[in-house]
Amino acid sequence: MRTHTRILTATAVAAAVLATATGAATDGAASAGMSTPRNTSKIQTGWRLESSLGAEIAVPATWAINDSGCGMTTRPSVVRAKGMATLCFTEEPPTKELAIIEESAAPEGGSATTINGAPATKGTKRLTDGRYAGWISVPSRHVVLDVRTRNAETTERILDSLQLVDTDHLGCQTQPADSTKTPNSTP
Repeated sequence: MRTHTRILTATAVAAAVLATATGAATDGAASAGMSTPRNTSKIQTGWRLESSLGAEIAVPATWAINDSGCGMTTRPSVVRAKGMATLCFTEEPPTKELAIIEESAAPEGGSATTINGAPATKGTKRLTDGRYAGWISVPSRHVVLDVRTRNAETTERILDSLQLVDTDHLGCQTQPADSTKTPNSTP
């Protein structure tokens, strides 16, 4: 009986130490500016989260992934982590809906805003083909969100969902691009 009590006591102490250490690590990460995964219960029904380059957005759940560029269809798509692409000319259909997370230079114009405290620029316009376009550029993270849809509300909803994350909705660490580092440089 005493052995059983000792084991239970040792287990309780170990659990308390682990809980304290985990809490301290979490508090330390929060104070260091690290983000935790987004609460996905706040995403509206029929939408899902997608992330790339330390940016996370909500898009309609029925949208494809990376259906753009050479051989694209008319199906709506989120474009992320695309990498190398085949060069060809496939004209973007005037009904194509896209949300593109990319490492890119900031487009011209727009107005100042912030995303998670980071300075950003946001712009919107109506395209000649009738689609509603918008973009948000976050220079400090070297990321641009470019959106084109057939509905102004959808474009704005996707733009407004943009969050900068160090840990995405799946719990994966993100590493935003840092163009100032070279392969041999230290962090």
